[in-house]
Amino acid sequence: MTQRIRRKFTPQEKAAILRQRLLAGKPVSDDCDSHGLKASLFTRWQKAFFENDAAAFEKTDRRTARAQQRRTAELEARLKKKDTVRRLWRRISRL
Repeated sequence: MTQRIRRKFTPQEKAAILRQRLLAGKPVSDDCDSHGLKASLFTRWQKAFFENDAAAFEKTDRRTARAQQRRTAELEARLKKKDTVRRLWRRISRL
């Protein structure tokens, strides 16, 4: 009995296969055969794709994203400083 090699597709490859299916309008079985997929796997990908379709149209505000990144960096720096001070106080209290 021959063992089947399990293929892993990247998210980009999955999207490309789904895009090809939507644009070409060919039957699912043709796409599955050409990529060596089972129809059930293809339909799972398609279901996940359409469940997350709203995310493709969400507007991302660069200013907000940058502000969140700056705030995160600032809070991480404060935590690091607080941790350093706490360690120093432990060392001093042991003396």
